[in-house]
Amino acid sequence: MLSKLNVHDTCGVHNLHGMPGVMAGLVGAIMAGIASENDYNYSLYMLFPARAPLANSTHFEEVSQDLSEVLPGLDRSAAGQAAYQLLALACTMLIALASGLIMGIVLKLPFLSHVPQELLYDDKFNWEVPEVGDEEAAGAERPAGTIYIPDVKRTGQSGIVVEES
Repeated sequence: MLSKLNVHDTCGVHNLHGMPGVMAGLVGAIMAGIASENDYNYSLYMLFPARAPLANSTHFEEVSQDLSEVLPGLDRSAAGQAAYQLLALACTMLIALASGLIMGIVLKLPFLSHVPQELLYDDKFNWEVPEVGDEEAAGAERPAGTIYIPDVKRTGQSGIVVEES
């Protein structure tokens, strides 16, 4: 994404949530398109309620006698359901892109504080991090089951050690 769109995904959101979400949307549309009453019997209408028969049809009366939880639907076809699934995926992508662009524009506003270029990938700007080689501050001799919490401002020390509960 960095080389093609000049967008840096520091937290891997695209790979962790974006691509699996798109793949799930596509697979969901495919499965909705191939699902049939032969495969799922009347439980198909529990999975895809819009595919259930219309309320006044004889097919709905037959389905509701066998599976009383089924509510009347729109009598949508498998292809129609798949198209709606793809439309929902497209709407989700559009909302995600639009909100991401708006947030990017907001974050570039001049009155917001910006991280200096030399500190872009340095955690010291946001976190109190022990120095490399400082074994005492890093908790090299801590007992098992403890967590190092850097807190120079409050304790005046390089950090405190808290036992896990």
